[in-house]
Amino acid sequence: MTTALSIEADPYILPLPEPDSPVVMDRWISAGNTYSNSLYSDDIWSLGPLTDNPGDSLHKINLRKCPAALRSEVRRVLWVLINGELRPTYIRERGFQNRTRDGVISMRDCIIQWMKFARWLDRQGVSQLSDCTMEHWKAYAAKIASSGCGRGHALTVLRWLSDMWAFDQLSASPCGITRPPWEDEGIDDYLPTETGDGSGENKTEPLDPAVIGPLLTWSIRLVEDYSGDILAAWNERRRMHAQVKSAKTTREGLAAVKSYLLPLINSGAPLPCTLSRLHGVTLGHHYVAAITGASWTQVHSFATRLGLRRLTAQRPGPSPMQVPVTGRIEGRPWREFIRWSYGRRSPRSRPRPASTPRSRASSCWPRPRCCPSTSPPARSTR
Repeated sequence: MTTALSIEADPYILPLPEPDSPVVMDRWISAGNTYSNSLYSDDIWSLGPLTDNPGDSLHKINLRKCPAALRSEVRRVLWVLINGELRPTYIRERGFQNRTRDGVISMRDCIIQWMKFARWLDRQGVSQLSDCTMEHWKAYAAKIASSGCGRGHALTVLRWLSDMWAFDQLSASPCGITRPPWEDEGIDDYLPTETGDGSGENKTEPLDPAVIGPLLTWSIRLVEDYSGDILAAWNERRRMHAQVKSAKTTREGLAAVKSYLLPLINSGAPLPCTLSRLHGVTLGHHYVAAITGASWTQVHSFATRLGLRRLTAQRPGPSPMQVPVTGRIEGRPWREFIRWSYGRRSPRSRPRPASTPRSRASSCWPRPRCCPSTSPPARSTR
């Protein structure tokens, strides 16, 4: 009853989440956001529901990187960070932060520092966040100051650590994190010694107007002329990814994979590739599954059996999506198609200047017999 009254009296206090509570509360999710929401009890939390820009990467929180003894309490404070808002009065008192909530990137960086601090506390024998004393705060601040980082970076880290205490105060069941000493004593004494003249003056030579003018024009043209194509390609990629995720394993799917890949393999043609952090240039499993209607497992098994990862690295080719290209350069399409792995460069997909002639390579891209409507275009570009 006390907790319920506290929450009702103070709108900034958040209730204690249940194991099946969503990681991101509905009020922070935009109407058009389709990313899946993790559960509070999951060990990996996706920040996709907070990511609305299609060009942004999807970030995740791996709670297994937090020491087991502190994981339950850190999990609780992280949930408040994601869903809570700092009180305006607290923001005014601090002076160095003018937002009640951070964006996804800043939130991710803050969480990284919290995880580092939790691991350090665990090495000091601290098993509860409430056991973190003033001596612990000062020792960790000294560790940051002596790490060789710049004064600005150390300032940012200490601010994020202060947020850990501040957001804990917004939980209906706070962990009891103590207030960092620099909140009362001032933060300057906890920072590395200032280097240089400290004026903050930008001493970089200014760019010549003859250089900056074309660059500004190019950036404006990039947004105005090509953003429609890029966003359309992003939506198509998400549609294809969702199709693959829901695809069932069938005999027809395996037959379609063979009908598409075997002619490419036997003719020596390039294979549709993507870039993997683990394997480098490799076969675009999701792309092949999407255009053939097969499941990802079928494509992966077939590719493994025939050693297509190594073969694709030797004969990489683009993975064109069926998205109309409307942007123009001097009256010509700015590219002949948009790849599945748009924004990643494979060895044979580096951009050419607009004036460079483009070759036809229709023989390299046979149409899948099962899905003629999703076949690649007749022309390709490097």
